[in-house]
Amino acid sequence: MAAGSGATTAAGAAVGTGEEEGEYVKPFTPEKAKEIIMSLQQPAVFYNMVFDWPAQHWTAEHLSKVLHGKQIRFRMGMKSTDTVPQFETSCNYVEATLEEFLTWNCDHSSISGPFIDYDYSKFWAYADYKYVVSLFEDKTDIFQDVIWSDFGFRGRNGRESTLWIGSLGAHTPCHLDSYGCNLVFQVQGRKR
Repeated sequence: MAAGSGATTAAGAAVGTGEEEGEYVKPFTPEKAKEIIMSLQQPAVFYNMVFDWPAQHWTAEHLSKVLHGKQIRFRMGMKSTDTVPQFETSCNYVEATLEEFLTWNCDHSSISGPFIDYDYSKFWAYADYKYVVSLFEDKTDIFQDVIWSDFGFRGRNGRESTLWIGSLGAHTPCHLDSYGCNLVFQVQGRKR
C-alpha cells in the first residue's frame, strides 16, 4: 500500500540516513530535499524523512475501518510467469469494499462477494490511482497525515495524493511518467 503525489520524484540509491544517538533526525531541510529530488537522474530512497508522519501508522485494516463500506474499483490480473504485460485494458475489474478485498487477500478458504470468481492462487487485485481526496471526501482530517511539505512541496498534503492497494503479484507494467516527478511513501508491504 503506497501513497503518492503526482507533483513530486520516486524515492535505488540511499539518500541521508541521519540517525544520531538512537534518535531519528531528518537529514534534509525541505528545501534541500526538493533540490535533491529535482536533480535526480534515477530513483532514490530517502531515509528518516517520514518517521513522524501520522500516515506511518496506516494499515489496510485501519483504512478499511475509515472507509467503512466505500466501494473501490480493483483491477484483476492473472498471476503468471511470462513477461507479457497486463495493461489496464486487458484486465477485468471488480467493485468491492476494502474489507471485502482484505477477506479475499487474507482468508482464501471462504471467498464470497465480488471476488468469488477470482481464485486467489491465480489472480492478483490492484486498486490503483485512487485519489485520496475522493476516497476520503467525508474524512478530510486524514489529508493531514501525509506531509509532502517535508520534501519541499509547500502546501501539499494527502489531498493531492493517490493511494495504491494491491495483493501479492499486483503490478503496473514498466513505464515512464513524463510529467514532473513522483514521490512514493510506502506504508505497508513492499514495492519493487
